[in-house]
Amino acid sequence: MKLRNILIALCFASATAAVAEACGGSAGTNDGGLMDGTTTTCTAPLVQCGGTCSDPKSDPNNCGGCGTVCSASMAQVCSQGACALACGGGTTMCGMSCFDTMTDPNNCGSCGNKCGTGQTCAGSMCVSSCPGSQTLCTGDAGPECVNTATDSANCGSCGNACSPNQTCQGSACIANLVNVGPVNVSGTMTCSTVSGGAGRKTAIDSSNNLYVAMICANTLYVATSTNGGLSYGTPVSTTLTGTEGAIIISSGTTPTLYAATTNVAGALFLSSSADRGKTWAAPQTLDTPIDGSYNYGLSMAMYNTTLYVAVSLGEGSATLHVLRDGIGAGDAGLADVDDAGFSLSSANLVAINPSDIVVDQSTGNVWAIAEADGVYHLAVSTNGGLTFGTAANPPGGAGFTDWTIANGTIFGVGDTDLLYAITTGDPGAQTTMPGLGATNGNDGLRSIGIDSAGNVYVATATNGGMTVARILYSIASSDAGAPDGGAISSLRTIPEIGGGPSITSGPLNAALLAYTVQGGVYATTLAY
Repeated sequence: MKLRNILIALCFASATAAVAEACGGSAGTNDGGLMDGTTTTCTAPLVQCGGTCSDPKSDPNNCGGCGTVCSASMAQVCSQGACALACGGGTTMCGMSCFDTMTDPNNCGSCGNKCGTGQTCAGSMCVSSCPGSQTLCTGDAGPECVNTATDSANCGSCGNACSPNQTCQGSACIANLVNVGPVNVSGTMTCSTVSGGAGRKTAIDSSNNLYVAMICANTLYVATSTNGGLSYGTPVSTTLTGTEGAIIISSGTTPTLYAATTNVAGALFLSSSADRGKTWAAPQTLDTPIDGSYNYGLSMAMYNTTLYVAVSLGEGSATLHVLRDGIGAGDAGLADVDDAGFSLSSANLVAINPSDIVVDQSTGNVWAIAEADGVYHLAVSTNGGLTFGTAANPPGGAGFTDWTIANGTIFGVGDTDLLYAITTGDPGAQTTMPGLGATNGNDGLRSIGIDSAGNVYVATATNGGMTVARILYSIASSDAGAPDGGAISSLRTIPEIGGGPSITSGPLNAALLAYTVQGGVYATTLAY
């Protein structure tokens, strides 16, 4: 009788698989029940085994599953849920179990060092909170102290992992801009970037997300890349109709993307996207059809929260629309531009037909630029576009021009092989640099962009393909921004013959180029 009672007790209490099988059960069976009929609730990663909570990753009596017992005679340990002769995966042997002493609260830093109530183990130390600017995050490897400003697995907040080809910079996932060959961004649609200079078709935001605009079936579409141009999403319709379009993006961590279109009837439309081009606001009509055509001279610029849209009214005049504080719910008409929300101001720009509106980011001054009869016209507004001074007229010569500005110097290109440089301090004079090469005569011959250091990027449609010239234009520090001259430091060729090049530069030493080849729109990222 005494022997029978001992065997019964062993059947219920033994933790070995051999005894369990001798009692008529099966190794690994787990119903979580206790002898008094109650159950045990376990918190992950613990599981119920025979009425107790066990960690199958380290418990030698339930290694990998309930009832799987590691052999003590063979000096086995339970390592990562498997019986082994040694600990693996960076774990440490504590008895017959393997633990990560970097994160295990019962073996923190060393075997048996148990953290106190309310503490966790991070970096082999028992902590109630993380030191300095670090944040306590719990991931697959357990709790750890991380810097959410730079940790790509916890960027900005715990668990916010950056995508491939992104790094965490300043708590934001930033795409790495590297050299990426031409990528079709228009899909199966027939689209065009012509003319790339007359209405910018490319933009880069503060997170290095890339945007390419294109006209497809008289509607403006925008394709977005969040991985540095390795791939682009399906183009999204802005619902803006027209034959010419442009995009521009505001600064900041939550930028707004603006888009505008014109049509042959003379209408001007505007929309915006606050979610990086995924959805677009209902179109705003800035101008209804009037006498003249907006099909030439569409230009957009931004300064802080002010958006400028310049359009041609035909030969001899132009209108500038100034939208301050972003796009609101309605049209406030010709109200003062300082009014909150959506407000509009129109000003005739010294009776010229502008090719571009550019804003000096160091001063906020707005420049209207045009060419006519071999002469350039440059007029400046120092009051946010309300009025413009008398135009300066440096000698020109190029047609189909495109312009940009940085560090007190205005740069322009056109259908000659010259780069034009005009200082804001002396807009009546200009210097030139030859060597851009001949164009292929297609619409949108050249496009120009510039980075904050004054590096100029010129894209040209040639008979041998698309070329991109990077020009390090030297600025004389002793002469308030007067150009010393420059030279092409890099010339790259994309062997695809097309038109409508549009180039923009975001961070230093990188640019985004889009162009059209036989009804398809392509984009390439260039790093230097």
